[in-house]
Amino acid sequence: MQAFVSRSARLLGAVDHFFHPYGMASTKNANYLALELAAPFVCPRIGALAATCKELRAASLSTITWTPFFRRRWPCLAAVEHFAAPADAHALVKALLHSAPPLEDDTACPRDAAGRALPLRRDMILAVQLSIRGTGYAVAHGAARLSEIDLHEGVNGEENELKDWIFYFPTDHLTTDYDVADGRPGLETVAWLPPEIAILPQHFLVALESHGDADPEEFGDPDDVIGRHLLEIFCREADANLLYEIYVVAGDDIWSFSRKEDDGEHDPFEAHGYYHDHFKQPLQGWHAGDPPTHDDHLPWFPLVREKNFSWTQARWTLGSYTNVDGLAEMMESMSVKYYGNVALQFCAWWTHMEDGPLPTFEDAAAADAAEHERLCRILATNRPIRFPRRQQAA
Repeated sequence: MQAFVSRSARLLGAVDHFFHPYGMASTKNANYLALELAAPFVCPRIGALAATCKELRAASLSTITWTPFFRRRWPCLAAVEHFAAPADAHALVKALLHSAPPLEDDTACPRDAAGRALPLRRDMILAVQLSIRGTGYAVAHGAARLSEIDLHEGVNGEENELKDWIFYFPTDHLTTDYDVADGRPGLETVAWLPPEIAILPQHFLVALESHGDADPEEFGDPDDVIGRHLLEIFCREADANLLYEIYVVAGDDIWSFSRKEDDGEHDPFEAHGYYHDHFKQPLQGWHAGDPPTHDDHLPWFPLVREKNFSWTQARWTLGSYTNVDGLAEMMESMSVKYYGNVALQFCAWWTHMEDGPLPTFEDAAAADAAEHERLCRILATNRPIRFPRRQQAA
């Protein structure tokens, strides 16, 4: 028995010693389990540790403990008005971690007195973020009301009057540095993106610049270096390491539109298309004796990943290889640099019916009303996550 007590005492002493450097030894500090080391799926780790001590058990369920974690793990939701301080952060985090994307059936959506589908668009918020798997760290996030987004702004400025919701959603708080100050990786590191692509237009050759190296890697054919090396590695690493999350918020209800599992698909087709049209063809013209004469003809291409449901397409742009300094700098450096600019192009085919033809509408307003109703039907089909709001004192 003495040996058992001694081992228990040593265990608790070790726990105290482990937490002491982080200001966790004192029970007066309610944030001593602030989950800095926990990552998004921390519950099993805390559960095993909490079994050794009642104080740890209480802390593992405390809203004071889980609120900072919620804000770091879901900054796109924490930025929504009145969402920064949930009444039960532990329950909210658990529900979000177990959330699944919505399915659809023929459930009728609720309506207001005027017959409009609920929730109304002015009450609906789209919250998106791009996170690094296994860290709970969002490299980019943003939130906006659907009523404040031009849902009929078509691709390339073309008017999109009668079908689909297509809009661009730029994200905030982007972190793309290779060496982040707090030690967490940036987007380039996670997706294995070289800082520059060196070009030799006269020989139709390119090479990838290495991090921290003065000289580029070996020059080769663009299709081999970029098409079959950079883009395929980028697609594989981006899908393996990045978590693309989309949420719809209405009042205190939250619906997840995210595929959290790794579907195993790393198809670089879309990324290859941009590379071929915007980089390879201008480089071929340059090689044939037709160098670019203005910025619009410079070789460039965006890095794109698509995540699809049967009724939506989320096209994430994770930066681009271009040269924002213009033609003169390109001619001098003979390189195309990576620039981080994360954005989401969200296309929703709410009105598309797989069993019949696409409906037609008299005008954009009618199409918009039908598409909004389809979204409301999808939300009505699935039970939302309820944000635990604090009760106001009487």
